[in-house]
Amino acid sequence: MAARSRPGEVRIPRGQFRGRRLRFDPSDGLRPTAARTLEALLSIVQPLAATHSFLDAFSGSGLVGFSAASIGFNDVVMVERHLPAVDQLKRHASALDSAVRIVAGDVFKVWPSIVMAQPLLVYADPPFTDESALLRLQTLLSQSSLSDVRLVIEHPTLRELPLIESAKVIDQRAYGRSTLTQLTFSMAHNLGVADMDE
Repeated sequence: MAARSRPGEVRIPRGQFRGRRLRFDPSDGLRPTAARTLEALLSIVQPLAATHSFLDAFSGSGLVGFSAASIGFNDVVMVERHLPAVDQLKRHASALDSAVRIVAGDVFKVWPSIVMAQPLLVYADPPFTDESALLRLQTLLSQSSLSDVRLVIEHPTLRELPLIESAKVIDQRAYGRSTLTQLTFSMAHNLGVADMDE
């Protein structure tokens, strides 16, 4: 089933909430993950659902975070700084009867207040106009006290992904205009990294 249906609406493609619609305001500049990319992402992360917490660092429409909860992640945190989008995320969580935690604010400012169990999987698809966000997020994770963290980044295929020195690319696959890159960091002791298969 396609993740997109009509402008301002997306669908959760698999799991407990499969087929449920999420509405968002396209005038806010939100870019929900395309159907093919989302299916690939869920295939990557689903084997980790029973063991990892999931943080959606730039939640936007909520499609990725709610899809993560749908496929079995028990501890899902969704961070979004745009307050109208936050209100919509809360309405979706209530309609789905989902226990996701929604945090309002900039991920770099609210990070110290977010408490999550390890190991932790972080997904990031920041606004394309914020080119510094990916480097800042990598630095934040690499310098944190987390001993087991991995980062999956969605970024434009035609744009080179900036990496900090301690970042290690585990896998990288292109899906049309978007690429998914999985990273770990030299300080983390990551075992059993999931393969990125379509």
